[in-house]
Amino acid sequence: MNAPLQIHSRGAAGAGSTWNAESWTFEVVLSAGSGVVRQDARGAYLESLSLSQSWPDRVPLLDGHARASLDDRLGYVDSIHVVGAELRGRAVLSRHNPKSQRIAAEFSDGHFPEISIGYAVKQWSERTNPATKTREKVAVAWDLLEGSLVVIPADPAARVRSTPLEPTLPPAPAPAPTIITPPAPALAERAAINIQIRSIAQVAGLGQPWIDGQIDANATVEAARGAAFAEMQTRTLAATTVRTATIIVDHTDPEVRARAMGEALYMRANPQHTPSDAARPYIGLTISELARDCLRTRGLSTTSLAADGVITRALQSTSDFPMLLADTVGRTLREAYSAAPAGVKRLGRQTTARDFRAKHRIQFSAAPTLEPVNE
Repeated sequence: MNAPLQIHSRGAAGAGSTWNAESWTFEVVLSAGSGVVRQDARGAYLESLSLSQSWPDRVPLLDGHARASLDDRLGYVDSIHVVGAELRGRAVLSRHNPKSQRIAAEFSDGHFPEISIGYAVKQWSERTNPATKTREKVAVAWDLLEGSLVVIPADPAARVRSTPLEPTLPPAPAPAPTIITPPAPALAERAAINIQIRSIAQVAGLGQPWIDGQIDANATVEAARGAAFAEMQTRTLAATTVRTATIIVDHTDPEVRARAMGEALYMRANPQHTPSDAARPYIGLTISELARDCLRTRGLSTTSLAADGVITRALQSTSDFPMLLADTVGRTLREAYSAAPAGVKRLGRQTTARDFRAKHRIQFSAAPTLEPVNE
């Protein structure tokens, strides 16, 4: 299986006076094939792009190489072709994107961003510059993936398009790319800065696109550190913390355990009682078995003790056995109180009063025996 292609980016200058306010189009130099300092496992090298190849009919125009959302798609770039040592095209802004609307207003005010491209290299050609002894890698086969509007481009040989593009013609063979080689000390200094930028990204948990953006912008170590801190703050504010609470019934609590065992013992006196789930494991155990279980729970040995000895030790120790007996007695007494009729109901009858004032009732006393009366 082939490894996925790594996406690179580099910048070029942008619109200039070619902005058309009616059609929302402007002409761009996507790349001039100039050398850009890069870093790999072998150290620093100078990367350049060969423009001797075919180009897609259209690529998306993005906001700063952002590929995560459709909101970052500003429009598209078409009419892509090579003129001399420049890769040119026409950029078209979308009239429905709020970002594109703001950029169009900036264009109308004379403020123009820069252009950067994203690409994936399929084939490299490597060589060593005989004068500077530095490595140079030429991308002889690469795919143009997108164009982006950026603040600072990476391509030092790009320039602002101030005149309209020539009519689109079939691509002509392009000359070899122009390579601008910085002085060796500048290369070494830039390579050291790039290494520190990669270290900052690793500590902050930032990906390759962030690293490429900082390197393409020729950011200093201080600027990259500040950008990483801002990115971490944004990521922290966007994160949502979800907390869940789980309610657990602790059956090792002495009071809960004694109540469950007391309920199981109470069922021997009242078989009609429906036990709870906590009491079911203790149903059927004898009193001595319940006492032995209470002693073991407290870490007291019951080895070689008979049933009466187990009960005696359970009553005299700090086990839960007295507590479960008290629970059983309490259940039995409450049931007896509920079953016994109230004596006060035998002395009177129940009625309703609207307030607490004394109330009087008329009642016939015993009538005398009637004497017989003759006609």
